[in-house]
Amino acid sequence: MRKPAWHRIGIFETRVLKDLKQFTSSVDDFKFIRQAIDAIAEVKPLETNSISVVSGGAESKGKQAERPPVSTACIPFIGTLVVVLSLLSANHYPGVYLSQLYRLEKLPDLVDPTAPHQSVGVNPISNNFDTLYQPDVFSSLAPLPDSMNLEPLINVHKQRRIAEVIKSLVSGQHLASRVKFGIDKNVFNHCLSLRALDDSTLQRVLDTYSQ
Repeated sequence: MRKPAWHRIGIFETRVLKDLKQFTSSVDDFKFIRQAIDAIAEVKPLETNSISVVSGGAESKGKQAERPPVSTACIPFIGTLVVVLSLLSANHYPGVYLSQLYRLEKLPDLVDPTAPHQSVGVNPISNNFDTLYQPDVFSSLAPLPDSMNLEPLINVHKQRRIAEVIKSLVSGQHLASRVKFGIDKNVFNHCLSLRALDDSTLQRVLDTYSQ
């Protein structure tokens, strides 16, 4: 929008836009969107036949029954559909879950037990691990059996973090399956006929808007 037109926007609409921009911010891997999805995933639908609590000779429903209904379905921003310019830019944010996986992928898969902060190399010819950074650091301990060698360890922390993201992603998929909406056949057929742009066209668009 052109700047002179902003004065036509009401205070309420401006506040809504500000809140939406903050809610959809990519800071900390879409922190606010992730929190909202996790909150919906943890919500359990209220039971209609809940047990009443008797107090002073009169029945009163529990606090849970007094709460307003909470949404139990949503369509999470997984990240497979994103803005084209964001994908082609250097600092792109591929989505709630993919951005987390993209960041976790940078962590090492293996850890040198003698120097955890050192990278672990692999010989491309023999396909064996390179020599550990400080092989004598465990010399004061009992030696390993002849059938075992001191080798790099699997980065369990990285695998656990990835598993947490995948678990959250699956929860989001279940939430999306609960969304019920009608299908407009005309719009649906038009969507099936859409075609993606080729790489050269996408790059040309990026060059045009990045100037």
